Amino acid sequence: MTPSERDTEPTMTSERALAGILALLAADREERAATRAIDSVPIKPPEVVLASAGMSAREIGAVLGKPHEAVRSTLRRDAARKTGGTKATRGNGGDE
Repeated sequence: MTPSERDTEPTMTSERALAGILALLAADREERAATRAIDSVPIKPPEVVLASAGMSAREIGAVLGKPHEAVRSTLRRDAARKTGGTKATRGNGGDE
């Protein structure tokens, strides 16, 4: 490959590459979770895992290919489950 050929190759930002890797890991995790026994310990949704890592709902939605509103709903449901069913009004998943 000549230097001029290398210059015309498409490049990818590190952020885009990491988002792709996260998406693959999340898809693999969801696939494995779907094959678990029904009576096993529930797995945290990938939205919850990524939010606990500090990602916003918009960032999580971009990685998982879901609307950020759906991500927020998942995070609210998880927070409500943790608090005994009360509606959560705050927590991770904002667009800070």
